[in-house]
This record gives sequence, C-alpha cells and structure tokens, in this order.
Amino acid sequence: MSETTTNSERTLGPGGPFERCLPAFKPRSVQQKFASSIEHTLKHGGVLVAESGTGTGKTFAYLVPAVLSGLKVIISTYTKNLQEQLFKRDLPAVCGVLNISPNAALLKGRANYVCLHRLELTRDTEMFLHDRERAALEQVRNRMQRHRRGSGDIAEIGGIDEDSSIWPMATSTPENCLGGECRFYQDCYVNRARQKALSADVLIVNHHLFCADLGLKVDGFANLLPGADAVIFDEAHKLPGVASVFLGTSVGSGQILDLCRDLSREEESEQSQVQGLLEGAARLEREVTRLRSALPGETLRLSWDDAQRQVELPGLLQGLIGGIDRLADLLKQASPAGEGLTRCWERSVQLAEKLSDFADSREHSQIRWVETTVKNFRLHVTPLDVGHSLSQYLDPLEKTFIHTSATLSVNGRFDYFLDQVGASGADTVSLPSPFDYRSQSLLLVPEDLPDPRARGYIERVVSIASPIVAAARGRTFLLFTSHRALKQAAQLLRKQVTDWVLLVQGEAPRNELLERFRQTDNAVLLGSASFWEGVDVQGAALSCVMIDKLPFEYPDEPVLRARFADMEVRGRRPFVEYQLPNAVIALRQGVGRLIRDATDKGLLVLFDPRLYSKSYGRVFLNSLPDIPVTRDAGDAVWFLKQIDRT
Repeated sequence: MSETTTNSERTLGPGGPFERCLPAFKPRSVQQKFASSIEHTLKHGGVLVAESGTGTGKTFAYLVPAVLSGLKVIISTYTKNLQEQLFKRDLPAVCGVLNISPNAALLKGRANYVCLHRLELTRDTEMFLHDRERAALEQVRNRMQRHRRGSGDIAEIGGIDEDSSIWPMATSTPENCLGGECRFYQDCYVNRARQKALSADVLIVNHHLFCADLGLKVDGFANLLPGADAVIFDEAHKLPGVASVFLGTSVGSGQILDLCRDLSREEESEQSQVQGLLEGAARLEREVTRLRSALPGETLRLSWDDAQRQVELPGLLQGLIGGIDRLADLLKQASPAGEGLTRCWERSVQLAEKLSDFADSREHSQIRWVETTVKNFRLHVTPLDVGHSLSQYLDPLEKTFIHTSATLSVNGRFDYFLDQVGASGADTVSLPSPFDYRSQSLLLVPEDLPDPRARGYIERVVSIASPIVAAARGRTFLLFTSHRALKQAAQLLRKQVTDWVLLVQGEAPRNELLERFRQTDNAVLLGSASFWEGVDVQGAALSCVMIDKLPFEYPDEPVLRARFADMEVRGRRPFVEYQLPNAVIALRQGVGRLIRDATDKGLLVLFDPRLYSKSYGRVFLNSLPDIPVTRDAGDAVWFLKQIDRT
C-alpha cells in the first residue's frame, strides 16, 4: 500500500472539511487509515476484507472514498433500518461536507412497495376481511391517490405496522407480478425504484436483495450488478448466512395457497370459464393440507431424510406435484383469457419445477430440508459450501468487492470469514477501536459457575446478576443465547424486581423496547439474538451488559449437521473451523453493545465458566477488546459504583 497520504485521509484528517464543517466530528487516525485502504482498493481493484473496531467511524470511512471515486458503487448492508440510515442521514452528511451530489438511490425488496394492481384486486374480496383490515386498505388507497408520484414505500405509510396482515394483499411477489402487461405498469412503484437504481452512481441495497439479484433473480431486480464497478458490503459478517438462503432454492405451502387464491380472483375478473379450474385449485389446496398434516405439528427444522421416516411423505409430495401439474394444464387453457391468468399459469409451472427439483435432488453439494410452522411448511435446497457457491457467482463478475464489519476476525485471523465468502486470496486489514477499554470498562467472569448444561444454571446466573444489576441501578442488558433461557430468567427476575423496570423481548416490538430503555433511568432489558447486534445505546443509560453463555450454534439444526458431516468426511474439524469461530464473532457482536462512545463506561459480565475451564476459552478472550478481567463480583460492584460517581 502506498506510503503517500490519500485523498480520503486528507478529507477526514485534521484541518480537513469534515473537521471544519461538522462540529461534533473529531479526526481519528484509525478512520483515516481505514478509508485509505478502501480508496486504494477502489482505485486498483480486487477484494478487500476490512475490519474496524467499534468507534472507528467506518460508515464515513467507506462513504468518503466511494463518493469521491467516480465509480458506480453498490453499498449493501444487513437491514432495512440500516439502509434508511445510510440513505437519509449518513450519505447526505458526507455529500454535504464534500459539496457533491452523486445520483443516489435506495432499493428494497418488492414486498416493501405498494402494488396498485394487487390493491385493486382486493376490492372484490374485502367482504371477507375484518373491519380493521378494510380500513387499513382504504388508508393505503387514499395515501396512493394523494401521493401518486411518491415512492410507494410501505414504511412511509403511517399508522400501519409493517407486519400487518394487509401487506401481502397490497404488495406483489415475483410470482404474481404481471410485469409489462400490467395496466398500472407506468405507475408501478417497483419499476420506478428499479429504474432509479439502474441509473444511480451510489445504490444502497440490503444483503437479502443483493443475494436475490445475484442468484436466482427471484425479486425481479435482475441486472443491477453488471452495471456496477464496485460493491461494498457493510455488516459483512451477516453475508454468508443470507447467501446460504438465497443461493439455494425453496418452495413453501404459502406460495401454493397464494396461487390458488389469486387464481380464483383472476378467474372472477377475466372469466376464462375453463371447466374444472376452480375445482383443480381446491384439490391442490387439499394436497397442501395433507402434506402439512403428515409433518410434525410444531415449529421446527429437520432434514428431509429424517422427515421421510414418515413413510407417507414421499407419496404425499408426489401427490402435491401431480396436483400442481394438473392445475398448470388447466391454467394453460385459461391463460388466453387475460394477463392475470397467464401469470398464474407461469407461476404454477415454476412451482411445479421447484417441487420436482426438490423431490429429485440427489446432489452431494446440496442439503434438502424442511421447515415447519404451526400452519405452513417450506421445502429448502441449500448449498453445502456457501463460500464455494458465493465465489462461483462473484468471481466471474470481476468487480471490486469490499467486506467491512467490526467483527470479521477470530483470534486475530480472518480464515473463517474468508472461507465463508469464498475469498481466500483477499487483502485483509484490521484496525483497532479508538476507545480506551482498559479505563472505560471491566470484564467479570464469575467463579463457581456450574456447567451451562446443568439444571439450575439460569437460576445461578440470575442470583449472581441481581446484586450487580442493583449496583448498576438497572441500566443493564441481559443477553441470552435462547428464548427458553430468556423466559426463565424473566420469571425469576419478576419475583425480585422492586426498583427496576423490566423490559422483555417478545412483550413489545423491538424498537419500542429500545426506546423505553433509553428513556427510563432504571430499565433492565432481556433480549436474545436480535439484541446482540445493531443496537446502539450511548451514555449512562446502558452501564452493564451481561451474557448468559457462549453463543455456540446447536449442531442438531439440519443444515449445520449436514455441513459438519461433510467437513468430517474431508478431514476437517467442524468445531475448530466452524462452531468456534462462528461463536466468537457472535460474542464479539454482543460485547460490542457496551461501549459505544469515547465517554462511555461500563461493566461486561460473561457467565460461562468454559472461558477458563476449556482450552478454547482463550480464543474467545483473545478476540475481545483489551478489557481488564476480574473473577470477583465484588470488584464489579465497586466498578459500577465508581461509574455512578463520575
């Protein structure tokens, strides 16, 4: 790498425009080095894996070289909330300082945009809906009439939850979209968003949409990638998990039942009068019900081999395939009646192909498994080696790819992440957090803890946690590796709580819980996976983070089990090469909730005794920031009291 100062370093450095224009901005050498690495890669090409500790300011560090490069850049992040933050806050701030106006666009999956055709179709079936659903649909219609030239983004329609049951009725899927034959095509919000995306210099997407476009084009946004010069993956540690889903195939009972319902609506509108069409849809619905009834009744995931131990399943799957084949024949006859029925015919053919592929799949490189909920099921074919599959898609594109996150390395090495994304030859850089963890924090690993699998473990965790939470006067995150442990701890704490406000995941929406935590002086928040990352609470509101045990994934999950078996056949070590590094990265994310600012101070408590009783515990400890460690809970209480005095 060049020894000369780069444009990004000067821009973010002392006396640069950011220091002059943003009062709260403070130049950080690690941020400048980080930006310089990204600028170098954008200029010369290749693949860069860049890790930067919490507080580096990585968002500005990649946005500055991206917008100054003159390249067409796609920025992919993990969630829609992070997309919104980048597009509406961070990118405008950077462009304002630099006094430039790149053509920027935000693109989400099609389920985030109102479909005018689907909205119109619901008029014929509204009599079957609840009053609140009819009122919500009318609110959407009114909004669309008042803002016909708007984005159509459902997040901008106030008063209706994004999980509302009306959205599948008011948005489209790749299967039911009529495309250019739709009479609303010129006003289509999805089409408008896609056209803006294709012409943008800076395009902000999420990993789900990126992988959908990369793989099977299932979201209808194909051809975004060929026009881009570079892709920056923020929160890159989440990319392999998303790719695992989208680079495989899946078909669910919901898709089949949606087809049957849409077929009925379109037949009522277009009147093909093909004999047996509606009866064929009803028979197919019964085939779906039969297959669901033969699967376990609870929510779970299991391999198809295990599922087939119920001898009737293969026959029921063939019955489902036969039912959809027969319906496809009828829809082919009905398709001349109109575009709606034509699209239903195309969907039926696609679903039949996916079901047949699942039934016939014998590829060693793929995993067949089934996912059930109380009412539905989904059949999956997932790649065994995600990194290999991902590299097969990315390598031929010959683009510049930059992966960035606060947590990509394990024990100072990037081997695990590089393997997961198929980027063995990538350049790597790791820059530490600018925070002074030795003075800002303390880590407690309590002594005399039982094995995490032992009966009574959570009771012991709560008994140790209670006086520490009291010393912190609430202001604590208690993070758990399972919902079961979370619920058990909540029950125990409710018996003891007198001076704290207890906030429990699942009892209110995530954002509402976070807002209440920030606004309450003595709150204790109990959360599981979704609170381990992407949560930013600065200042004294969060003085303590506790984690119940090391976040190892359960190896009985069917995809993991298959991958571990494959690794063993190839002479590899699943625990050392997969389970351990995956758990380290997850733990680093949870730990990262504690110190979010240079003035923050806080206590970290890791309850798992394996940090000292097992040899691999040292890998976890070596991967954490340089935090002083104590085994004495009394030290932790003293530290919290000192924080309270400052």
